[in-house]
Amino acid sequence: MHSASKHYFFAPRYIYENIKKPTLTGSLAILLSALALQASAETGNEEVYRLGEILVSERYLDPEIGSSYQITRDDFDRTGARSLEEALKEIPSLHVRNGADGTPRIDIRGLRTRQIKLLVNGIPFNSADDGQFDPTLIPTFAIGRIQVQAGASSVLYGDGGLSGVIDLQTRGAFDGFKSGGQAEFGSDHFWQTNAYMGYGDGTNDFFAAVGVRARDAFPMSNDFNSSIPSSRDNYQNDDDRNNSDSRRSNIFTSYSRQLTEKLRVGVFLSHVEGHYGKPPSVLDCWKKDDKGSAACFTNGDEFAAGTSYERVEQQRGTTVQLVTDYDFNTNWHGRLALFSNTLKENTVNYNDNSYATLSGNGAFDENSRMQVSGFHSQLDGVLEPTGTKIGLSLNSRKEAYDVDGYEINSKNEKNPLYVNRDIRVSSYAVELRQPVNQTLELLAGVGYHRLDKDGGSNESEYSGQIGFSQQLTSVTSLYGTLARKAGAPSIRQLYEPKKGSNLNGNPDLKFERADHLEFGLKNQWDRAALDVAIYQSRVHDFIEKQKTNVGNQSVNNDLYVFQGIDVNGVYEATDALTLRGSLGLIRARDESDNAPTERLQYRPTHKINLGAEYRFLGNWLLSGQYQRVAGQAYFNKDDAADYRYLDSFELVSARLRYLLPKQMGTIYLGADNLLDEEYETSYGFPQPGRFVYVGTQLNW
Repeated sequence: MHSASKHYFFAPRYIYENIKKPTLTGSLAILLSALALQASAETGNEEVYRLGEILVSERYLDPEIGSSYQITRDDFDRTGARSLEEALKEIPSLHVRNGADGTPRIDIRGLRTRQIKLLVNGIPFNSADDGQFDPTLIPTFAIGRIQVQAGASSVLYGDGGLSGVIDLQTRGAFDGFKSGGQAEFGSDHFWQTNAYMGYGDGTNDFFAAVGVRARDAFPMSNDFNSSIPSSRDNYQNDDDRNNSDSRRSNIFTSYSRQLTEKLRVGVFLSHVEGHYGKPPSVLDCWKKDDKGSAACFTNGDEFAAGTSYERVEQQRGTTVQLVTDYDFNTNWHGRLALFSNTLKENTVNYNDNSYATLSGNGAFDENSRMQVSGFHSQLDGVLEPTGTKIGLSLNSRKEAYDVDGYEINSKNEKNPLYVNRDIRVSSYAVELRQPVNQTLELLAGVGYHRLDKDGGSNESEYSGQIGFSQQLTSVTSLYGTLARKAGAPSIRQLYEPKKGSNLNGNPDLKFERADHLEFGLKNQWDRAALDVAIYQSRVHDFIEKQKTNVGNQSVNNDLYVFQGIDVNGVYEATDALTLRGSLGLIRARDESDNAPTERLQYRPTHKINLGAEYRFLGNWLLSGQYQRVAGQAYFNKDDAADYRYLDSFELVSARLRYLLPKQMGTIYLGADNLLDEEYETSYGFPQPGRFVYVGTQLNW
């Protein structure tokens, strides 16, 4: 993350398996990687796909009126990030959780993954099922730049993004022909290989990349000791994590062409295939009565989740975007993007750790298809007499969710699972930025959002934002923003199919609403930056499951409140040494009238990041990161007023790189969780122990 103004991070701004079982994606990865291993490593920032931003003017991403973080390819090289969640881990107000879903979940300022708006080249990437996203589906080898806005974000993005927006652009603009590749191997038979090629001549831009990432399992910490007998199906030793294998194969390609002096058109395509296991809880849950799970025990843990043996046996996703960019004149610019994002999954919940039997109560085999399709149109410009900047946007998306399959009941009978639902969400927005003088700028925006349901009453909401940015000195600026954001419920929350006796959707759910207030100071010197943000978010009608007269049902909760401070800094101590640090403090409370406690689950009270990078002996680079997370409460499964705290944890990682002569490549060695810390981000779900890896990254 860079220390240059408006580009620094701390601103409140699988090979043997492919040979055995070749796939199209895997075979392409091996072929292109073999060609790329003749090349040299690229350094510095790389241009991104020209039509990949949903906001047509970077003025509307200006971080002077809010907390914003920019992450580039240089940062991926420094930290060794392989996929999206690893690339984001240094952001102070962002927390990565791993629990029963088997995929990382990303929270920003105490709000959940489904309340983040994720855009890949302007395409909504949130699932049409539950509104969340799987960050492991997005490898960093194809990413050119990531822009994260925490808290309030531009109304031009449309609905959603109550906690923030992650707006990433793939690689795609080159000067001439370039190609390259990477191969990496690590603990427990982890491996990844990828390759890319691209061409640009000012008129045409072409980019293609392919990669595979796989592991047999992730390693456990040697300090882990199971608290249950080895005879249990969910017994976990201190070797490899049960059911933690995974595989991802990705293809990306984009092409854009300047058809006329005013008109540019482009297409972006991506495809992903894979499968993964969901590691079960390592604890026995508590069976209070006859309605408890068969996997629970009368002497089990009251705080432990029920044990399940679940896998995503097949996963296939395809993304398509068509976009046109038109300059009407020197002051006015327009963009129209059409998109479709489809993900198909086969999820199976087995009876035991053989992952082969589907005959007992609660087992199921589910095939789902999730599709988000629609358009985003935008016009922005400048009124010359006053210097007023205007942005207008109209976007609409249809979310479709289809499920078929079956569930086994207590009589060992197959009950069909079936859902075929869709919703449509439309947004209209206008935003104005007005420079008052050379040091002060004001912002105002308003948006209207409409949710058309497939059953239940339709809903509408509005969003808005006002803010200012004041340059106090040549070094220091002050900003403030007051915003209201609105997010529509997901299809799963509205129409979740009934499983067992207590899971139902709720078609009468309303929009969630968040009121944000934030003030911040930014300081930028020649070799350092130090920024402070103070914020409060009051979230109304927060959707979570609660026990109702029909079971555990999604409901709108009255009021959740999040208050916090983010402190971020970077210091270039010498030409060879750069130091980084951040601190995120948060207080999260449930202020609903019927809340059993004001505590909220899995919201760390503080997070500390420290990092350093040192260049020595000419071509050697040593980097390291330290992270401490503490203060996460978790609840009794039957009594939310009863809670405990997870142990705090401290993680250390290190990475040594050697730059080959004449920029012919890099060879690297690294370790994550270097001290082999035993830790959890969700109760009963231990996280990886020490992971060691080695690799090379080359291009020409």
